[in-house]
Amino acid sequence: MSQGHEPATTRPVSTFDVRIGRALERVERALIYVVALFLIAFAVLALVDTVAQVNSFIILRKDYTGGIAAGIDSAFLTIILLELLHTVLSRGSISQQLQEFLVIGITSGVRRNLEIGVGSSPVTEKKSVTPASSRDVVIDLGINAAGVLVLVVALWLVRQQSGKGHGNDAPGLLQGEVD
Repeated sequence: MSQGHEPATTRPVSTFDVRIGRALERVERALIYVVALFLIAFAVLALVDTVAQVNSFIILRKDYTGGIAAGIDSAFLTIILLELLHTVLSRGSISQQLQEFLVIGITSGVRRNLEIGVGSSPVTEKKSVTPASSRDVVIDLGINAAGVLVLVVALWLVRQQSGKGHGNDAPGLLQGEVD
């Protein structure tokens, strides 16, 4: 053995520490399952709300454009809730969890931009569009688009760092897959 190097000693783990650790893991799992149940309930409620909104617009008001806009918006909310559910239940590496949260952020940003775009349309607003309001909409869309772009670049960088970026990232992102 070389001089100055002593073998590393480890402190024995007490049974009390092991029992506390296991109990905390069980509590954590129980809380995760409770959150997952709430997310499932919210996703079901979002789907029911989607049907109710689309029905209200199309059947009662005969407003197909409003119904389509409300349906797309509610469908994106449901997708976001399901992505959150998937992320909460996943036990992957920190890189995988980061990718999943980035996909949720990208989906939320796209949803917000669609919401802004549809909400600012003269057809859905039923009023005239002023130059000032048009400018505000364009600024809002630009800021949100820049945020989405930053998230997409971050997702690409994370995938490159984890060795999964081989030029085929776009199909997985478009299909909602996170490796």
